Amino acid sequence: MDVAPGEPRRSNHPDHLHEGPRGQPAARSRAARSGIIFAAEFGEPGVLVRGVDALAASVKDAARASFVGAASIVFGAAIEQVKSVHANRDGWREAIDDVAPDLPDALLTPTFFEAVYLQVVLPNVMTTAEQYATTLRRGRGVALDRAKRVLVWSVIEHYRKRARLCGQVSFAELAEISAAWLRERPEGDAPFADHILIDEGQDLVPSHWRLIRTLVTPAANDVFIAEETHQRTYGQHVVLSRYGLKITGRLCRLTLNYRTTEENLRFAM
Repeated sequence: MDVAPGEPRRSNHPDHLHEGPRGQPAARSRAARSGIIFAAEFGEPGVLVRGVDALAASVKDAARASFVGAASIVFGAAIEQVKSVHANRDGWREAIDDVAPDLPDALLTPTFFEAVYLQVVLPNVMTTAEQYATTLRRGRGVALDRAKRVLVWSVIEHYRKRARLCGQVSFAELAEISAAWLRERPEGDAPFADHILIDEGQDLVPSHWRLIRTLVTPAANDVFIAEETHQRTYGQHVVLSRYGLKITGRLCRLTLNYRTTEENLRFAM
């Protein structure tokens, strides 16, 4: 945990590690040896170790009935309930086949639509074809005129309608709705975290970063990010400043492996 010199340690320091279940016991063991207190549930004092998607689910549980109201901000239409959460890539093949838009074959892939949705539509809270048709798409690598954008949106709209009828949202949608709900909370409400530690930050999509920003009040030592850019899963560079995370002049490159040769050998065996 990154705490400024002389800063008193408050009892409530929910840090959130984005790592898989296999990494969590090790993290708990290391922290326990340092005398750190763990939180059992979201919002409790102590260190809370959660994957970022599990963290979004915790916000959903805290929001209760008001969560579906926040969903209308993201989708532009009300949803009755969220019954299940699915992978970000799921549902696009079916939506493309159902709509069968007159687009080049290179664009008729789940990979293309998933990237557009995660990198453009969700983080810009787009709810209409007009919004998508007029937005700037710098750096997307694919030129789309207005007619093609309208066709792309027809697939996105169908994807959302199918999911809404089934009571489903994707993990990225869950994070975006959670962020919207947190932004709508009264200003006097206490933040859910004092500090957040993110591991494997290269794997997060924009909606994850929006959620992280809304969980903790902007301040010194609010968010600490560890990432390995060359291991980025989605191949998309995310400009963190667009989501309220100012990192200019605050970067530090680690040149020493955090695991010793002995540890690497033990893991290999």
